[in-house]
Amino acid sequence: MSEPERDGIAARAAFYDRLAGRWSQSHYGPHGDMIPRIARFAGALADLVPASASILDYGCGTGDIAAALAALGYRVEARDMSPKMIEQARALHAGSGVRFAVVAPAGAPAGVSLGEPAFDAILCSSVLEYVHDLPETLRSLAAALKPAGWLLATVPNIHHPRRRGEATQRALMQMRLMRSLVRLTPWRETCETQWLSHNRLAVSAWAALFRSAQLRPVWQDCQDHPLTLLLGQRSL
Repeated sequence: MSEPERDGIAARAAFYDRLAGRWSQSHYGPHGDMIPRIARFAGALADLVPASASILDYGCGTGDIAAALAALGYRVEARDMSPKMIEQARALHAGSGVRFAVVAPAGAPAGVSLGEPAFDAILCSSVLEYVHDLPETLRSLAAALKPAGWLLATVPNIHHPRRRGEATQRALMQMRLMRSLVRLTPWRETCETQWLSHNRLAVSAWAALFRSAQLRPVWQDCQDHPLTLLLGQRSL
C-alpha cells in the first residue's frame, strides 16, 4: 500500500472517530438529514428478501439504519472501521439485537475479511465512495453474500445539481495549506467529507465494477436524487 493510501485511510478513521459522539443526533435525530435513508433501504429490502433475512450493514456508523431494520425483524450485523462509531452504536442501540463490530477497511494492512457467505443482503449507505481499493471491497462484499444475495449501495449521483461545486472543494482540500485553513472554518466537516470522497463515478462505471465482482446490477433508482441506490445480485 502506498503512503498516500495509508494516510487517506488513517484520515478517514480519525475523521469519523471525531464525529462519532454527535453523528446519530445530528443525522438521525429530529429533522436529521439522513432519516429518509432508513425508509429507502427498508423499502428496497422488502422487495428483495424475506423479513427474517440476514443483513449486514457495512459502514454502519452509529447503527441507526441497522437498529431500524432489526426492529422490522431482520437478523442484522453491523460493522464499521471507526471504533468510536461502534462504541456509540452499542451504547445507543443496546437492546436492538444488532451485533456490532469493528472491521478493518479494505486496503488496510489487516485487509477486510467478512468470512464465508452468510448474508442475504449487505447494505452500504454512502460507503463505497470513500474506500481506497474499490474492486477488492466489492469482491469481499460479494463473497460474503449467499448465492443470489443482494448488495444495496447508495453512491453520489454526480450529475445532480446539488453536486455542483464538490469537485472544487475536493481540489482545494488536496493542498495541505488549504486543509489547514479550512479546518478553522464552519465548513470543515463538509470540505473534509469531500476530500475523503474520491470514488465519484457514473452509474455505468459502477455497474461495470459490480459485474467484475460477480454482482449482476439489476436496478438503480432516483436519478433526480443526489444519491443513487444501486442494487447488485450475486451469481448463483
